[in-house]
Amino acid sequence: MVSLFSIPRKNLQAGDKLANRTAHVSFGFILGMIYIPIDIIVINNNLNFPYLKNTWPFWILALMLTILGSEGPDFDQLYNFMSHRDIITHSAFYPGIFFGIGIWFRLTTNHVLVTVFIPFLIAYASHLFLDYFPNIDTRDLYKGELRIKEKKGTFLMHMPFLFEDRKGKKRKTLDVKHTERWLLVNAVLTFAMAMLLSLAKYYYPLPPLSF
Repeated sequence: MVSLFSIPRKNLQAGDKLANRTAHVSFGFILGMIYIPIDIIVINNNLNFPYLKNTWPFWILALMLTILGSEGPDFDQLYNFMSHRDIITHSAFYPGIFFGIGIWFRLTTNHVLVTVFIPFLIAYASHLFLDYFPNIDTRDLYKGELRIKEKKGTFLMHMPFLFEDRKGKKRKTLDVKHTERWLLVNAVLTFAMAMLLSLAKYYYPLPPLSF
């Protein structure tokens, strides 16, 4: 058996990204798994075999979108014109698009697809919330040490343009305080979108959801 403590340091340099990705996906997936039964039992009040038989593909899709949402903010790494912690992907911009589609489904056909967007939004918000906290440096775990990374460098939110801070210095990243505020505000906004969709389903019933 190969122990983490026996792995050469150079092979652990990619460990931080893997560990962070695992944490994001795991946390988002758990939240999605918690929400879906609540949606079925409490919001839809339809815990019965015919309903589950008709809607199970949508719950599978909801779980897949949960994984997508938990990794969504880091899709900036797929594009050459974006830096990691891009201010667009690490915001409520893309969740807002999904929220708009969900509201459209809700107010028009009241299709069951409105449900699958909610776990996506919750998972996306969880990613932004976790990004608020500093990373644990897994490269030092092989020495039996636990070192928490300082909030700088890749922690900072990257802007698509240069701007001057209060000291007149040109920057392309927000400072630590503004990065923290940005992440928390957008995490709350994204989570609020998910809750608004849920409340719209619960308190303002329309004709039964179509399939």
